[in-house]
Amino acid sequence: MSYVISSKGQTVGEALAAAGVRFGPHDLVSPEPGTPLKGGLHIFIRRARAIELAIGSEREVVFSRAGTIAELFRERGITLNPRDRLSPGLATPTREGLAVSLTLVKDEIIVEKTLIAREVIYLKDPGLAFGKSYVLQWGSDGAISRQYKITYENGQEIDRLFLSEERTDSEKKVVAVGTYQSATVASGGGCEDVSFSKAMSVYATWYNAVSAGGSTTATGAFLDYGIIAVDPRVIPLGTRICVPGYGIGIAADTGGGIFGNRIDLGYPGSVFGWAPGYTEIYILN
Repeated sequence: MSYVISSKGQTVGEALAAAGVRFGPHDLVSPEPGTPLKGGLHIFIRRARAIELAIGSEREVVFSRAGTIAELFRERGITLNPRDRLSPGLATPTREGLAVSLTLVKDEIIVEKTLIAREVIYLKDPGLAFGKSYVLQWGSDGAISRQYKITYENGQEIDRLFLSEERTDSEKKVVAVGTYQSATVASGGGCEDVSFSKAMSVYATWYNAVSAGGSTTATGAFLDYGIIAVDPRVIPLGTRICVPGYGIGIAADTGGGIFGNRIDLGYPGSVFGWAPGYTEIYILN
């Protein structure tokens, strides 16, 4: 619509006001309202339209002079993803009160893990004092990993598609528990009547919780009489050993100074009657 007006105003804005022409802050007035008025001047007004814009869960009324929804989205920096749903379409002309809805659709790959707790097995060790124990094998927990493709609409999950599964089996934890209750393990025990598979000469020292800086051994057993520290490359952990003058013990610890043919005999406290030196020991069957 166009018409001719006469005005005594000094500016474009004064002339429009005098003629009863209203314009809002989002309307485009050309030339600008502060432009000095002169005869024959052409004034153009491009009205902004109120549009109801819903993007995902957010809703607002926006004012725009865009001619189409595509122009409106460019104007507001809105980018469509391939799976988003728009209603009405981008080519739709804008109009006052137009409702525009954009549903945000997103796919995401997730992995859900379920723990498989390790089984604990207890083995009787007749060479270890009753009530004592140590770990032969720590084992490990397993897990089941399931991969899904999740589809979200406006941030809410609407579909879940199973893709794959990977399984890591658990490994058993093995704990040796002592069942030995005979007095032959006492200090000064002999090895005359034991059945052994191998004899070897070693340098034997002693230690206790004070000298070791703690009472927990490398296998988890409590440091006490019958616990022997060894070099596992020479004497495997878990080996039963008879030491003349000490008795029967179990290789259940290691030490920073225990290398090669050297062992450390465990004691609960003060040591009586053991002098460090070379001795013959017997690896039991």
